[in-house]
Amino acid sequence: MTGLVGCAGSAEGKVAGHNLAVADAIFGVTKDDDGKNNFLLVAMSDQPNLCDKFKANRRPKGATSLTFVMYRIADLKLLAPDQGEYTVTSDAFSNGNKASVTFSREDSSCADTISNNAGNGKSGLIKLTNLKAETGGTANGTFDVTFGDGSLKGGFNATYCDLSQLTDNPNCE
Repeated sequence: MTGLVGCAGSAEGKVAGHNLAVADAIFGVTKDDDGKNNFLLVAMSDQPNLCDKFKANRRPKGATSLTFVMYRIADLKLLAPDQGEYTVTSDAFSNGNKASVTFSREDSSCADTISNNAGNGKSGLIKLTNLKAETGGTANGTFDVTFGDGSLKGGFNATYCDLSQLTDNPNCE
């Protein structure tokens, strides 16, 4: 990971013929009704200032992005995300550390130009080596993911972004 010090991360490979030149990486957590962390979201993009854009309810036009949603399950209960290895899988309900991964490339109207089959992670591993889910915190790790059409491997140095105010319908700008 020493090659990633001071940068948002890197992604080698292609998905549906597209690569990702990482300009920014952010992460945040979602909470359950009791206020406990339950899902970890990491977003890497070729667009800078992701956190500011998300907080302003803006979705950048023409963005290429890689998104990880990581979670832990034990006895059918969600546990708080933590350091460890997360398996990319579509088997969402069995025990273990799981991840869902999506690669997207949006057009000028923010429509994804990559089909779900091509852009969804099919298999792979995300190694979360550091997680400090608070203001000023970071999430660091590596990934090696196979998609429906291609593969990516690399690392991320994501900065914390409070995602609690996100809406389902951001403005395409």
